[in-house]
Amino acid sequence: LECTKSDIDFGKLPLYESHLQLSLDSNDRLLHHQLLFLDSHKCEEIFENVHFPAFRKMARITNVFAEKYFQTDTDRCSTVCLEKGTSVDYLLNPLPQHILTNEPDLNDWIDNTCQRAEVGFVNYLGIDASIFFVNHENEEIYISHLGQMEVNTVWQQSYLGHKFVIRAVETNEILSELTLQYNSVHPLGTRP
Repeated sequence: LECTKSDIDFGKLPLYESHLQLSLDSNDRLLHHQLLFLDSHKCEEIFENVHFPAFRKMARITNVFAEKYFQTDTDRCSTVCLEKGTSVDYLLNPLPQHILTNEPDLNDWIDNTCQRAEVGFVNYLGIDASIFFVNHENEEIYISHLGQMEVNTVWQQSYLGHKFVIRAVETNEILSELTLQYNSVHPLGTRP
C-alpha cells in the first residue's frame, strides 16, 4: 500500500461546509478520491498517526456538512471516504462501510475499506498473457494466467496505487501496464 506519514497540520487541511465545495469535473462527478474528517479535537489528536493514502485527498468537514453522513460528536473522529467519479447527486450517499463513526484503528479502516479496489483483466488480444503485481522494489510478482475472452476474466482484489504489468506468455513482451485508481475492468485489445 502506497501510504506515507506526513507533517501536514490537521488545521491546514481544507475545511468544507458542503459537498458542493468538493472539486467536480465537467460532468459534475467527484474529481478526486476524498477522505473527509470531522473538524473535531479528537480527529486533530489522532491525525498525526494517520498515514496518507495514495490517490486520496483529505479535508476537514464542518458539523453541518458532517451531519449529512453521521451524528456529529466531537469526542469521536468520524470519517467518510468518497470515490472519484461519484455523481454530485450521490455524494451524500456513500456506501455504508465508507462511513466510520469510531476509530478503533483508523489506518486499518482506511487501508481495508477506503483504499481497497478490484480490477478485472479481460484479454481480447488473441494471445495468452500473464498478470504481474509490481511491488515497492519494482519487482514483478506473478499473479495469474490470463486466457482469452470474457470467460477467462481474472478479478484481482488490490489497493489504490498498486501497479500491474501484463506480459505476453510466449515473448514476455509488455502488453499493458496499470496503476489502479478505482474499481475497474481493464481490457486488453478490442472485443471482436
